[in-house]
Amino acid sequence: MNVSDTLINACVESASQPPLVTPEFEILSQFHVLIAMPFSTGKSLVAKSIPNAKICLNYTLPSMVGTIDKNGNIINSALKESAKGVFIIDEAHRLSSSSVDALLSLLEQGYYKRDLGYKVNGSLNITGDIEKDGYVLEPSENGFKIKVRFACIWFGERIYKFHEKAFLSRFFPLIIKPSRTDLEDFMMGKSFLYYKPLKLKFKQFKRKTTINKSNFELITRKLLKFLEIIIFQMRIWVI
Repeated sequence: MNVSDTLINACVESASQPPLVTPEFEILSQFHVLIAMPFSTGKSLVAKSIPNAKICLNYTLPSMVGTIDKNGNIINSALKESAKGVFIIDEAHRLSSSSVDALLSLLEQGYYKRDLGYKVNGSLNITGDIEKDGYVLEPSENGFKIKVRFACIWFGERIYKFHEKAFLSRFFPLIIKPSRTDLEDFMMGKSFLYYKPLKLKFKQFKRKTTINKSNFELITRKLLKFLEIIIFQMRIWVI
């Protein structure tokens, strides 16, 4: 099985999944993938074959997260069209710093707040439903908050400096360096990166999964015990 098949399918399957709820916080269920490979090696062809996906080619902040005009009219975004699906970033180097900040907030917390700099005089009614639609927009007098449930696949030629640290940590990286044979095959019409739908292997949930306080404490104690063992082993290896 091709590695890219496994990663892309995990991304597609996770897109609509509700979060895991603990007594302390919510853990988002979405799986995000970064695929880096040289130009003209078939990234766009693979992107177009992924189901339930929106390929974004305009990376300004308004086009990605939307906006509201002074009369209260909502201008929809590419992310709304990706709700419960896959948001594909092609040519990731074109992301602006504000777009990176917005995406980071959505990938980490599931929401993004934007200040507009002017007063909205129209309706301030909430639009959408996060559980039903995978998207909700909550307007205020001078801004709005959006929540979107989506998985993200980032295609690019390489990892750029401004993508480092927190933003990059949200993705599972797949760095592909094609050999000469791979490139020769590609020139003959054979792709070495491809996507083939796989049968679902993981249970699909329609509602939030909640861990009660007692189970959460038990899991926490076991994880701490596991970490103690790992740290002890590391000390032995260092010695």
